[in-house]
Amino acid sequence: MDRRLRPNSISRSRRRTFLTDFPVQQQRDAGPDRRAGAGADSANGNDGTTWSTPSYDANGWLAGTNGVGYGVAGTIATPIQGLMSNVNSSAYIRLPFTLTGASNIAQLTLRVRYDDGFAAFVNGREVLRVNPGGDLAFNSTAATNHSSTAFEEFPVGVGGALLQEGANVLGIQGLNVATNDADFFVLAEVIGVSRILESPQPLYMSVPTPGAANSFGVAYPGPVITDVGHLPNVPLDTEDLQVTARVFPSFFNVTNVTLRYRVMFSNEVSITMLDDGNSGDGAAGDGIYGAKIPASAASPGQMIRYAIRAFRREWEFLAVAVADEHSRDRRIPRDNR
Repeated sequence: MDRRLRPNSISRSRRRTFLTDFPVQQQRDAGPDRRAGAGADSANGNDGTTWSTPSYDANGWLAGTNGVGYGVAGTIATPIQGLMSNVNSSAYIRLPFTLTGASNIAQLTLRVRYDDGFAAFVNGREVLRVNPGGDLAFNSTAATNHSSTAFEEFPVGVGGALLQEGANVLGIQGLNVATNDADFFVLAEVIGVSRILESPQPLYMSVPTPGAANSFGVAYPGPVITDVGHLPNVPLDTEDLQVTARVFPSFFNVTNVTLRYRVMFSNEVSITMLDDGNSGDGAAGDGIYGAKIPASAASPGQMIRYAIRAFRREWEFLAVAVADEHSRDRRIPRDNR
């Protein structure tokens, strides 16, 4: 089967940014009750493993805004130098967000600027670890220095009911290379891709869309066309152009194959291609179809373009055979010798 045909569940999707500039909290004090709120704090062992869950009691963490750290000029929205510098190489950051239609989210992408490393958690589950210095603990360090100049993107799967309707939390354990390091920074953003249309059955994608959402496909693709060729490569004025192609069924039998050609910008001409052993196709019934474009069709110096279509029952194959990866036809100049 043509390598461009891929069975897959078709879906249309759109990107949604859930977190861009949201409240965080820092420091522990006797401030107002902020249960399940956002927060940032120098990490300690008393926080356990539930600090990144929506139900965690974040009471006592003061409010701030996204962009937590110190020593990075012009980018700090919530400074935590007094909490972290020479105290701990890790900081916990809680970033809450609210979702509607959580079950339609197909993928998350974390965009993070960080100095020097981090571990990311969604609703208490670890999803990513970047530049850690070893096993993760409340006082972990980063392995090496890392500049926070630019955002970096990290795809995250959403399997296992990672997301929930309503309140969610992105937890970041920021990692500094050392407790006495001069700078630290974390700025995080979450982008979600949500399905807005999904097919109930797998489909074959006849047109590849790398890096983009799947386009519409078909449940039963038409015949597969491969090994398209012609002889001679550059025909003389008196020579016919023999065209051949291998055509085989994907699900249903092939009913007929057509060669369509055009000389320069003239009208298109169709010729039936046969697998009868008498059409320049080799042995009869071997799956190779052939047809000839007569020498009289073109004059010296004129261009011939052709394409091949194959049919199954009453449906036409969705893609014509191509000469290469970039063209939907072949162009052959007539030699004027």
